[in-house]
Amino acid sequence: SEGRRRRPSRSERERRRRSLKASLDGALANAMAEPDCEAGRPSSPPADMDPGALLLAASAAHLSLALSPVEFLRDVIGSTAQFHRRGEGYACRQAVWLLLAALVVGALPLAYARLAERASAAADVAPWGALVASPWNLLAAPVFTMALVALWLALDFLPMPRRLPLCFLCSLVFFSWLRQRLPGLLLNDFRAFARLPNNAVRYFAFVGYFVVVLQAAAASVANGLFVTGGLAALGLGELYCLVVDALLSPPAAFASLVDSELRVRAPGALWKRLYDHSGAWLELSSREAAVIASKVDRRFWALRHVRTLALSDLRLEISADDVDWDALGHAPCAVCGAESEDGRSDSDSD
Repeated sequence: SEGRRRRPSRSERERRRRSLKASLDGALANAMAEPDCEAGRPSSPPADMDPGALLLAASAAHLSLALSPVEFLRDVIGSTAQFHRRGEGYACRQAVWLLLAALVVGALPLAYARLAERASAAADVAPWGALVASPWNLLAAPVFTMALVALWLALDFLPMPRRLPLCFLCSLVFFSWLRQRLPGLLLNDFRAFARLPNNAVRYFAFVGYFVVVLQAAAASVANGLFVTGGLAALGLGELYCLVVDALLSPPAAFASLVDSELRVRAPGALWKRLYDHSGAWLELSSREAAVIASKVDRRFWALRHVRTLALSDLRLEISADDVDWDALGHAPCAVCGAESEDGRSDSDSD
């Protein structure tokens, strides 16, 4: 239809990539010639200044920094700050807090199911309602978790571009909902204090939220409490986030050191701004984008939550259409402009 936006053809995307690359090469040459302080200049100019590569590097760095800022500071930026020294005596307490947080996942839905059963005015309860309110309900959390793990492992057999819609949906839920409710948990470093993988603890915390909300919703439906039960399920989810974040937040001195390191490790508090950002549209200077591309290992470049990179000094926007998937070893995908089997894009075939 005429009102439908025309998808750029393959030749048009290639011309745009070449134009962006020429602008970026000139901007990088000027930036590298300027004097700078210790962390503002890239350690070495990125070998590939392809515009799509800059977007992938910034998108990957954004998600990695948001999920585990301490690991990013230590492993990517190379910070030598002694974070664990700011949590003396916290390691022993953290084991207790982790156990209590795990109990919250099982106890909250079970307690709510019992209350909903008593408050229900329905004459007959759904056959599975008794199961929801029974101690067997405690098995729902590990079963639900294992099911999601199996689904995620199954998706690994798909090429990365075909997983992009699902990955973007997961990151959208994280950045628009869960991140605001679990800031302390995301700032903590479980690897240093409890010898546990940070991503594993965060994953189980996120899954725990959905376990609590979905079980509370199931208990409400079983007892005929549809509207009030749905609101109560969301409220129970908020209570879960409040309790878990309070239990798994790091000491104040530890959090202060992480915040300080994010601010001073690059001019203009680049890493702090990147950490605080939650949108899919990211604005940086070409120099800042080059710094990120030089710090992040090329093997981890990927299109995550950030889908558009705006370079303020060049007045350019780099979108998913500007990613050269063939050069990066990926096949084209529907999200970035699908191509037909014979190698022509939809627009070329028109």
